[in-house]
Amino acid sequence: MNNIYVIVGPSGVGKDTIANCILDKDESFVKTISVTTRKQRPGEVNGKHYVFMDSPQFHTLIETDSFIEHCEVHGNFYGTLKSGIDEILRDGNKPLMILDVQGYEKIKTIYGDTVKGIFIDPPSLVELEHRLRERGTDTEESIKRRLINAKLEIEYSKKQDYAMRVINNTLEQCVNEVYEFIKPRKSIIFEISESQEKDAMKWFNNHHCEFKRLSYIANKNATSTQAAYSYQFTTGSIGYIAKVVCKCGKSHNITDYDMW
Repeated sequence: MNNIYVIVGPSGVGKDTIANCILDKDESFVKTISVTTRKQRPGEVNGKHYVFMDSPQFHTLIETDSFIEHCEVHGNFYGTLKSGIDEILRDGNKPLMILDVQGYEKIKTIYGDTVKGIFIDPPSLVELEHRLRERGTDTEESIKRRLINAKLEIEYSKKQDYAMRVINNTLEQCVNEVYEFIKPRKSIIFEISESQEKDAMKWFNNHHCEFKRLSYIANKNATSTQAAYSYQFTTGSIGYIAKVVCKCGKSHNITDYDMW
């Protein structure tokens, strides 16, 4: 099963814009269309950005167990249809979801480690307020409520498990960071000594790469610091492979590699 990528963050932080930029970059990602009872904003298309409906229709879907998750946010209801995410996975595509902290927690409970959460932080609450006012779609009461909820959501998110967090200082920077993390990966299998593992792990983590020990390679003549292990390094950039060789051993130490 493909990973399910979930963009999470407070209202006004830019979740929809970030997701749309990623969809423009890579057609293998497909956005799940949430159902909501909130009012349709200027420029939004029903069935493309959200499925808009009234409260009685929404509660009918709850009664028929049509949602994977649903919750109330800022006085409006939001939900993710089971049929939508199942269809994306069945077609071999990668679901890209936009949820709040409640929805993310529910999805994580259902799909476990296949869910990769990305929390988007605003530069500050002052800047978040500026962005909410600038978009001109909320009343004064709504802005105040969203700012109160934003503070609570940011604090609550620190107790949750996210694959990455990124501050949306500028749209281009934020989109690039998120896409670098979620774009299709390349993989290489290589050998390093046990004594090199700590440094390698630190380097890989700093570059948002997956790194795991696959197996121990027996060598009766090896000392404890020379004992070889097989590792898998996965990254979104082929360019990292040369750096891995330089950082973790000479090129002749690589026993096998497979990229896809």
